[in-house]
Amino acid sequence: MHRQAIKTDSSQLRRIISSPDFIKLFGPASPSGRGQGARCNVFGHDDQLKVAPKGVAKDHPDIDLLKLRSIAVVKK
Repeated sequence: MHRQAIKTDSSQLRRIISSPDFIKLFGPASPSGRGQGARCNVFGHDDQLKVAPKGVAKDHPDIDLLKLRSIAVVKK
């Protein structure tokens, strides 16, 4: 899934990352556990863009997903 697809309709990705099976394996999509004001992505890591991507409003409803540098999920 690329940024334009997320920008247009994030419902499929949101449904996946909020499903009980996904949360059980990878944890909740919540930046909890970080200090106040710390820059962290939807999974609590600091690997995200500092500002909104070009062409995306900084107040876009899906800015948390759009600022991710990449999305990869692996289970062995």
